[in-house]
Amino acid sequence: MINRKEIKHALPHGKLSEIAKEAGVSKPSVSIWFAGKINSERIEKAAVKIYVQHKKERNKLKKELQSVENL
Repeated sequence: MINRKEIKHALPHGKLSEIAKEAGVSKPSVSIWFAGKINSERIEKAAVKIYVQHKKERNKLKKELQSVENL
């Protein structure tokens, strides 16, 4: 299983705000969660959801780039 630090480092700038919005919490709460100082199932679910979406988007872009390079 991926840990909080790995998720945080894999996400681009601005995704913490998206996680906060998805979880219905403040950005500082998300930062505190990533620091391991609190546990929150809502933040965890939102973080994993955003992380998975981001990974899918990156993989799609990589495939598109590879197809363009192969022209």
